[in-house]
Amino acid sequence: MSIEMVGRLAGAAELRDEDTGAHIARIGFYSNKIAEAMGLSVELIEAITFSGRLHDIGKIGISDSILLKPGPLTREEFETIKTHTTIGERILSGSAYPRHQTGGFNCAKSSRTVGRGAAIHGA
Repeated sequence: MSIEMVGRLAGAAELRDEDTGAHIARIGFYSNKIAEAMGLSVELIEAITFSGRLHDIGKIGISDSILLKPGPLTREEFETIKTHTTIGERILSGSAYPRHQTGGFNCAKSSRTVGRGAAIHGA
């Protein structure tokens, strides 16, 4: 799969809501800058930047009624939104492309709520 097609897939997730789109862009940007500051190889910097854009791809499997909810999430809704990490991992894992595998790893992370209807991701 081409980098362009993966970028388009990430773009589909970004279109789900404004917060996700801005968050995905920030994660990609900061992942790149941190990798550069660490003095990593160009190849690894590219892989980290690439996977940063895919880390929330699983949100395409979350209902709009939860993902776009303007107020705080209920406990059940929060449990549902946390499944975006495993959905993303399922989408990306098993790929023959190492960059996609890295994205799957980034999806399998923990999330915590800030009580405003959105999830904040932990490391």
